[in-house]
Amino acid sequence: MTLAGGVFGSLTWGGLTLALGLTVVVFAILLGAVRPALRATVAPSPLRGLMLGGGISFLVAAAVFSPAITVVQMPLQAALNRWMMANLATADQAVLLLPAILMSGLVQEPVKLLASLAGIAPAGLAGRAVVSQGGGAGPAVGFLAIWRAVALGAAAGAGFGGIEAALFLSPVFGAAGPLPAAGGGLLVAAAIVERFSAIMFHVSATGMAAYAWTFGPGRGLVALGALSLIHGLFNYFALLVRAPGPWAIIIPEAFYASVSAGLLVYLVVLLRREARKRTANS
Repeated sequence: MTLAGGVFGSLTWGGLTLALGLTVVVFAILLGAVRPALRATVAPSPLRGLMLGGGISFLVAAAVFSPAITVVQMPLQAALNRWMMANLATADQAVLLLPAILMSGLVQEPVKLLASLAGIAPAGLAGRAVVSQGGGAGPAVGFLAIWRAVALGAAAGAGFGGIEAALFLSPVFGAAGPLPAAGGGLLVAAAIVERFSAIMFHVSATGMAAYAWTFGPGRGLVALGALSLIHGLFNYFALLVRAPGPWAIIIPEAFYASVSAGLLVYLVVLLRREARKRTANS
C-alpha cells in the first residue's frame, strides 16, 4: 500500500515498517552498549522527559528530511555540478561529482543537529549549561546531561536516517510484490544492509556531534565539520569502487558497515570514558 509520494518515490507501509525495525535495532544496540555506564554513574530518574524530547527530535528530523534534500541539498549540488563541468577540463565523474557529493554531509549533519534541539526543553536541558567555563562538566549536570544531549542527537539521527531508509526501501514492497522485478535477492539484501549501516551512521554521527557540543561551541563546530566531511566521503566511496560482478556491491556495503560500526563504537567509548571520569571524581 502506498502512503504518499516522497523525494525518492512513494512511501509504502512495508518500507516504513522495515525502516522502523532497523532503526529500533540500531537504537537498541546503542542503549545496550551504554547501559552499564548509565547504571554505574546515574541515579534512577524519570525517563518520561527524555523519551518525550527524543521523540520530538526524532519526528522533527524525519519531517525536515525531504525539504533539506529537495530545497537545500539538491539545488546546491546541481549548482556545483554545473560549475565543475564548466570550469574543469575533465570528463572523470569521480572528479566532477566530488564537491556535490561532499555537500550531502555539509547539509545533512547541521540539519540533524538543529533538529535535535527541538527536544531540549522536554528532556530537561533548556537553559542549563552542560559544561563549566573551564571545560569540565559543571557540578549541576555531569554525565546525565551529557547522555541526554547524546540521546537527543541520536534520536534526531534516527528520525532522519529512518525516513530516508523508508523511502529507499519502499520500492522493495511495491505493488508488484515483496521483491523488485529485477535485481533479485542480492540487491534486496544489499539495500537492507546499506540502510541499516546508513541509520547507524546517522545515529552515531549526530549523537557524536551533540556530545562534542556539550563541551562548548568551538569543540562542537570542529566535530560537526569533521563529521560532515566524513559523511560526504562515506557517500563518495561508491564512485571509487571498480570491481567485477557481486563485488561491486559487497565491497561498498562492507565499507559502509565498517565505518558506521566504527563511529558507533567510538561514541560508546566516549560516553563510557565520561562515565569513568564522573565515577573517579565522585
